Amino acid sequence: MHNPEETRLREYMDHVRSEAEQVTDEKLEEAVRHGMVRGKRIKQRKRGLVAAIALAAAIWMLWAGLSIR
Repeated sequence: MHNPEETRLREYMDHVRSEAEQVTDEKLEEAVRHGMVRGKRIKQRKRGLVAAIALAAAIWMLWAGLSIR
């Protein structure tokens, strides 16, 4: 006889498999496209942040160099 936990686990896994089969190709493609767009946005934000930090560092170094004289 099976353990009740094994039975519940099997039922849960069957449920998950059936839901996974219900995902359409269109939804999957849409999710992939959404992820790609989100990745591009994050990459652009990182570039902007790096540029802002570099600019701030350059201004700070220029200001520090002028105040030494």
